Amino acid sequence: MLKAIAILTMTAGAAAAHETHTGWAYPPHCCSNRDCSEIDAIRVRVTPNGYVVDGVHLVYFRDALRSPDSQYHACYLRAWAAPRCFFAPPGLM
Repeated sequence: MLKAIAILTMTAGAAAAHETHTGWAYPPHCCSNRDCSEIDAIRVRVTPNGYVVDGVHLVYFRDALRSPDSQYHACYLRAWAAPRCFFAPPGLM
């Protein structure tokens, strides 16, 4: 019985990992329930064409998704790659 409870607890924690700290869920297509998180605004620069993330990756306005909690979020499949999904606060898009 204790083993079953431990397995359920670990499974519940893994499911919650794909949610933000404010409770909304990242879309599954962004990175298969992993590697999505809020990022500091200092890592994002708004340009006339879109957002430059980490000084390297340009995310066009048309490709950015609206962030429900007014924070920046990014989903990466690989640490060195451009974000697969990028979420920006409303009003900046």
